[in-house]
Amino acid sequence: MQKKRNTSEDSVTLMENMYLTAGSYIHEQMTAVTEQLTGDNVQSLRETCNLVHIKICAHRGKRYTPQHNPT
Repeated sequence: MQKKRNTSEDSVTLMENMYLTAGSYIHEQMTAVTEQLTGDNVQSLRETCNLVHIKICAHRGKRYTPQHNPT
């Protein structure tokens, strides 16, 4: 007898992969923008970018390492 697949688990895995892919893309784009900006909003944007990175790392079970040095 064939075991029935748990499609809800498959859906969760698919959603997690989509979240990680989107999060990685957003992080890359925010990093690129941050490198081009100057002014008061840069630090706030860098902090937001790092928060995105922290969430991606946490979801993947990896340790967070800062992407930018605070200025």
